[in-house]
Amino acid sequence: MLFRMLTKHLQKHSNTLAHIIQSYAQCKQLSNGKLLHAQLITSAYPSSTYLTNHLLSMYARCGQLGYAYKLFDEMPQRNLVSWTAMISGFSQNSEFSESIATFCEMCASGESPNQFAFSSVIQACSSLKSVQVGKQIHCLALKVGFSYELFVGSNLADMYSKCGSIFEACMVFEEMPSKDEVSWNSMIHGYVKNGYNQEALVAFKKMLTEDITIDQHLLCSTLCACGPFKAYNLGKSLHSFIIKLGFEQHISVINALTDMYCKLGDMDSGSRFLKINPKGTNIISYTSLIDGYVESDQIEKAFSIFIELKRQRIEPNEFTFSSLIKACANHATLEQGAQLHALVIKHNLDQDPFVSSIIVDMYGKCGLLDHSLQAFERIFKPSEDFESS
Repeated sequence: MLFRMLTKHLQKHSNTLAHIIQSYAQCKQLSNGKLLHAQLITSAYPSSTYLTNHLLSMYARCGQLGYAYKLFDEMPQRNLVSWTAMISGFSQNSEFSESIATFCEMCASGESPNQFAFSSVIQACSSLKSVQVGKQIHCLALKVGFSYELFVGSNLADMYSKCGSIFEACMVFEEMPSKDEVSWNSMIHGYVKNGYNQEALVAFKKMLTEDITIDQHLLCSTLCACGPFKAYNLGKSLHSFIIKLGFEQHISVINALTDMYCKLGDMDSGSRFLKINPKGTNIISYTSLIDGYVESDQIEKAFSIFIELKRQRIEPNEFTFSSLIKACANHATLEQGAQLHALVIKHNLDQDPFVSSIIVDMYGKCGLLDHSLQAFERIFKPSEDFESS
């Protein structure tokens, strides 16, 4: 009844209807959006590309790509906004191949993409690690003059770094006429992920000379570079800076600080956050501590952290088990290793290739070659049950 009254009184107010549809999209109120859409159809409300585009965006944002595509397919006339809504919708809902295909279809139709279409399709390439397709889209962005646009440039740099093409990422980044905290973070994070920790720290220092807002994401990326590069003094300075900015209570920052100190070998500082507030940490912090103790050959402390993790009812992940099983392999402690293997199976992580390879190594170093072979074969035969002897 409400929607019938609403449609009746707003038949000449498409802007108001569009605003209502947009609010449903932002709040992901799919049922209300569908009701309004149905009422527009049954009341013979005049169809328009403008309103249909808003409905497309609503369905896509609510994860209803089937509805969105059906509406898109039936549109008598599409415009750039229509195409962009579908490209963005597919990308945001992890339908990356469809996003790329729709982008190509749009270009074939003669419609020239805007910065939003470029950004969405580049994100799809990044997620698929399709660097060759990404390069072609980069060339098109250069041709139509969007490659230096802030969001497009940031996504291009991010795409190249995620695909391991750090030189191309750096070239795109350096050519951008303006940069914000998102683009700087993408570049610094890209350096770290590709093992260029010194370059990440140089980029951070350069960023400090710019008028850039420093947020917790930038700080976390930089902290991740300090540990592997053994930049202890810079790491301590960043920690002081974090306290002054009031970011020390952010869980992502706590994780990054814990990991940095553990990689620097300062286990006292690394474990401080767990001692202060055990419930303010998560599996990432616990795993960093376990890995730090394993690397510093403090195996008993590593297992004590694992016990504390279980006491806090925090689920271990594949990295937690990998570090502990690695410790058992290095010290040939079969009993603990076998117990961990049983827990790995219980947590359905026995098919993880990284965990499985460490289990193979652990049994081999403990002299149980038949167990090692069984674990190795299970990697390639997931349907078979592991037979313990």
